Amino acid sequence: RYGRLRQAFLYWAGAAVGGIVFVAFADGFRVAIGASGAVMAMFGATVAPMLLDASLRQSAQGRRELGALGLIAASQLIVDALWAQSSGAAHIGGFVTGLLLGALLRPRRVAHSTQQTT
Repeated sequence: RYGRLRQAFLYWAGAAVGGIVFVAFADGFRVAIGASGAVMAMFGATVAPMLLDASLRQSAQGRRELGALGLIAASQLIVDALWAQSSGAAHIGGFVTGLLLGALLRPRRVAHSTQQTT
């Protein structure tokens, strides 16, 4: 949907911002390894176009899909709160990055011309 370059950019931006947010909110010196900020950015980039599509938000199927994605996000926040080894800051940083960049980079619908050219 986003294309390879945009997906790569979303992934790496989510990893970078997730890491920066992790460091910014860490208590003292902490080391973390993982791609969860990047994965959450991809999740946010999946949600962004759905939130911006009024017809999807208004349909029963769209509301179910958004509800299911919201449940997944809430479940991750609960795990982050309960499991000390999980970095909620990196997850939130990646998710917000994905939401914002996903909204900015989302593919636009192009109106196809019905006129024939000769």
